[in-house]
Amino acid sequence: MSVDVMERTEQKELTGQELLDEALRRREANKKEQEEKENNFYQGWGDFNLEEYTGLENQKEKVIRVVGNPVEVRKHSYDPLVVLETKVVKPAKDIKTPKKGYYKIRRKYILNKGSYECDPQCILTRFINTVYEGKWINYTEKDIDGEKIIQSSDGTIINTKTESRNNKGYYLHTHKDTKVYFELTAGNKQNKEMFPVKVNNFPARKVVMNVIDRMDDWCKVNKKTKLLMSKITPFHSQDDEGQPFVRHFMDTGIPLSLYDMIFDQLQANGSLDVDLVITKDKDLRANYKVHDVNEEAPRYITEESKKLGNANPLTEEENNYEKFNLDKRYAPSSYREIKIAFFHLFKLCDAELGTNFTEELLALVEKEKAEKGDNVQETNNEQAQLFDSNVSEENEDTSQATNNEVRRESKLELPTQTDLAGECSKKFLYWNELTEEDKQNYLSALSHFDNGFPVYKVGTDAPGCSNTACLIEGKMTIIPHNVGRCPKCGVVFS
Repeated sequence: MSVDVMERTEQKELTGQELLDEALRRREANKKEQEEKENNFYQGWGDFNLEEYTGLENQKEKVIRVVGNPVEVRKHSYDPLVVLETKVVKPAKDIKTPKKGYYKIRRKYILNKGSYECDPQCILTRFINTVYEGKWINYTEKDIDGEKIIQSSDGTIINTKTESRNNKGYYLHTHKDTKVYFELTAGNKQNKEMFPVKVNNFPARKVVMNVIDRMDDWCKVNKKTKLLMSKITPFHSQDDEGQPFVRHFMDTGIPLSLYDMIFDQLQANGSLDVDLVITKDKDLRANYKVHDVNEEAPRYITEESKKLGNANPLTEEENNYEKFNLDKRYAPSSYREIKIAFFHLFKLCDAELGTNFTEELLALVEKEKAEKGDNVQETNNEQAQLFDSNVSEENEDTSQATNNEVRRESKLELPTQTDLAGECSKKFLYWNELTEEDKQNYLSALSHFDNGFPVYKVGTDAPGCSNTACLIEGKMTIIPHNVGRCPKCGVVFS
């Protein structure tokens, strides 16, 4: 149904049966789209510009140049950045509904004796530590069974079946029989999955980085870097009219282990000024191999890759490419996001263990909301949030810049919230039926309109409207996640 037809349908008087038929149609469409939206939320699905990313593929060489200083000596927001990421399964709505989809939460972390560790002061770290608290138990003669637990020749009682380096005992979890412990361990998986992804304070360690992709001329033509990803997976489906479409699932950056291989290769080369040839190979124990274009072809790399790459310093033009601001794009998840993903577990922990994490989290969310409101004007330059263009040490940190200073640097004079509210009232049929909170949430996320289509600020979580017939300028209507009703078609999100 086109937008015009849909709006006429909304405005005309319908009979009782027509209302029921329309309600049933929307109910079924909403249910289907809601399931898809919930499965995709925070997982990496998106209608993003794929050309801005380069993904590694199995058994295929990828020639790239790493842009920026190594992680250990990073100075700029575009230098490679370590990200710690935890996956937590979405809770089932009821016992008949399967668990489906994951939230991805980026953790706050510290560098402790060379190791990236979750910030011990963060509420999420303390919550997980509380659930897993316990004590170490050494094996005794009572534990000896002659097979798994034995007494060695020196008299030490050990576990012969464990892969742990400490085989002289075990850690006894105090709360192992609680529901919240189960949900963080064996219960953290989708219904159809065989193995759970344990939620703990040792999350996946990733590295995000700007690169120049030598496999095509996109970077050269657009004067921008790309982001390197370990995997980009297409997902093929059909809409309600049977038309095929493709969405993509994207991993966050690359594994820290691969970055270590990249660093070792650059160190062996003795310079950062060399293109690398990276190959994903699932048959290898390390899953990847890294060479540089100085190496012999075809012994180590193909002739084609050797021709594509070079071992020269970046040109002045390449040095001036726009670069992704990784500090903003991959900042630790907000307290609001932690609330979305973990609130049900916090409540369960409070009920079972007598803690007070729920109240503390709600207070942090409110505090963050107030602080973010004060800073909206400083970060409403969408282009500055996405890229650093010719960033120097003098203008690297714009957090202290006034609103006028930020706007002078921008090529786009952004409208005020008052202007945007007026635009929304004109463009959206159901705008005035939104609650004041929904209106404020929408305006806080909105940057500007581009040829009639809303453009949201970078980092905004904006899934598609659950009504597939709801379109703006021929495109799917996307709504910020914290807005409870579509201002375009009026659908109320559950």
